[in-house]
Amino acid sequence: EPRRARLQRAGLLTAQELGRMLGISGSAVRARRAQGTLGIRAYRVDDTGEHMYEAPDRSASLPP
Repeated sequence: EPRRARLQRAGLLTAQELGRMLGISGSAVRARRAQGTLGIRAYRVDDTGEHMYEAPDRSASLPP
């Protein structure tokens, strides 16, 4: 089974899905992850550099 499918089944989100939850774009999610300012754990999907993200706590907010 592909890693992406396992991560999705475990409840991880794509950058676009996480961005919708946080009110930012998927590219902003990726940029914040790369800068280390996202505050949400990311898991690498494959060697293309794609990541999937843990769902944030409902009370969580993005760091400035």
